[in-house]
Amino acid sequence: MNNDIYDKEQIVVDYFMLHPNSYIKDVSLATGIPKSSVQRYLDKNRKLINPETKKTIEEQLRENKERGNREGGIISNCKNDALKDENGRFIGNVSASVVGVNELVKEDDILFICTTYIENQPMTIDELVLFLKQFKNYTRDYVYKCLTDNRIDSLFDDSIKSQIAFLLDNNRRTFFKKVGIVNLSKYIDIDLLSDVEKKVLESRILGASLEDISKEMNLSHTTIMKIENKAIFKIKEVIATENGNIK
Repeated sequence: MNNDIYDKEQIVVDYFMLHPNSYIKDVSLATGIPKSSVQRYLDKNRKLINPETKKTIEEQLRENKERGNREGGIISNCKNDALKDENGRFIGNVSASVVGVNELVKEDDILFICTTYIENQPMTIDELVLFLKQFKNYTRDYVYKCLTDNRIDSLFDDSIKSQIAFLLDNNRRTFFKKVGIVNLSKYIDIDLLSDVEKKVLESRILGASLEDISKEMNLSHTTIMKIENKAIFKIKEVIATENGNIK
């Protein structure tokens, strides 16, 4: 098997095991791996059981799909405006200006979701989605888009923007702490890592965000994420060998 393909497959499975409520597009967004590949890797490992949820990947994917169908997303609710008579009684629907309505709703959601995220720390994105359900059935994908929307620049001051960026980055750091890389610095100098992979991990240990490293190395955010994922996978393989675990 091609090692690069195996690396990606393992990254996808690890992420989904730690974030079982994630949709395919969420996993793709978090790992930088195309949705079609994410679907293929999860289908291939569909019989694996998550020790936390006691469900197979196949069962979890089915449950997530059913949840997504129930929620129906946010945008679908914005296609029509209620039409009322002069007494305020509902008499039907009229097609809305979809772009205008969606933009207005989303800007309100950006303000609400970002503020809620900051005010309720410590909280992962999955926990945020569950917390928000008491107010509205936001999908995880929609929440993430609000937290990373370009309009944040005009809606919040630099202090708030920095907090949001830090929390999102910290959410990712929590992920690779959970996958077993407790002593990351101990493994930086292993021969399996390329110079670029070492540089990325060294920067992460010093507290740099993916965005910081992206600017410093003049590489895209997605490329840095892939480099980091590959380096972590190599270290996990070394740890598994040390512990006598054969994958």
